[in-house]
Amino acid sequence: MTGIDNSKDLIAIAREKSQKLPITYFVSDAAKLKDLKSNTFDRIISNMAFMDIKDINNTIKECSRVLKKN
Repeated sequence: MTGIDNSKDLIAIAREKSQKLPITYFVSDAAKLKDLKSNTFDRIISNMAFMDIKDINNTIKECSRVLKKN
């Protein structure tokens, strides 16, 4: 699992609450997922995030880029 948020504070809280889980976290802009390789993920889950993202078009493109084909 990988968690991404643009807020250092929210990533710190997530890390603290999930210490025993195998989750990698990145502080990153969803429209520029530079830390993530293409064709890597099976699924993307966005919980209450897309509605607040200003650059939604590039965010959707980046989500598409990092998802595995088919």
